[in-house]
Amino acid sequence: MPLPHQTCFLTPTALTYLFIFKAPAMIVVYILIGLIALLLIIATVLPSSYNIERNTVITCPVDFVKNKISDLNHYSEWNPWQQSDPKATKTITGTPSQPGHRYEWNGPKVGNGHLTLTSLD
Repeated sequence: MPLPHQTCFLTPTALTYLFIFKAPAMIVVYILIGLIALLLIIATVLPSSYNIERNTVITCPVDFVKNKISDLNHYSEWNPWQQSDPKATKTITGTPSQPGHRYEWNGPKVGNGHLTLTSLD
């Protein structure tokens, strides 16, 4: 029989509490730790960069397409992002079809940004 100043930690109440409340909680913790470890392992195996390409066939003369793309005054006509936000403000500076030709936008839906023509092949 234990002395009055000694107490037994594993009383039937303590065992019941341990198995009913602590064990399932620990299982959940171990599952979460395992999932985090799995995600970290997958992240180290995946490539650090990726490339997305999309091709389309344009049945127009090359000069026509080149002039439409290099003149940023036409940018909002063919860019779906610019068409999705009609309230966006745009500023076009520079000479069309020349390096330095710049298109800036700012809108609630498309945010703000800029596009600068650096070269023309």
